[in-house]
Amino acid sequence: MSTPVRTIVVTGGGAGIGRAVAMQCAARGDRVAVLDIDGPAARDAAAAALAAGAAAALAVECDVSREECVARAFEETAADLGPLYGAFANAGMDAGGFVHELPFETWRRVLDTNLTGIYLTCKYALQQILKTGSPGSIVC
Repeated sequence: MSTPVRTIVVTGGGAGIGRAVAMQCAARGDRVAVLDIDGPAARDAAAAALAAGAAAALAVECDVSREECVARAFEETAADLGPLYGAFANAGMDAGGFVHELPFETWRRVLDTNLTGIYLTCKYALQQILKTGSPGSIVC
């Protein structure tokens, strides 16, 4: 029995761990949506996913700290790749330093990306998974 083709969203999929997960999903023949704040990196990773065997791949420039971006990315993914099976909520950043020298704006940007981004990814992934009745999953 063959494994069904699944649609997987990977945030922060343009580089590092996210890109590696996108390539692993591609090697299984999944449909892969690569979301990244860096549009060219997302496009490069989506092209690499196709070359690695993805049934389909989509690049979406997405700032996971902005709800309208995440909502749009999940809508676009469903429209282009079909019902969502799973998400890998991976987008994150490190702009640290000594706490007594760290500007509050930098602290807020890190929290908005690393925490709010996970929340928004889970929110919109769960909405789609529940709507379709998929037995899918989310990895944070």
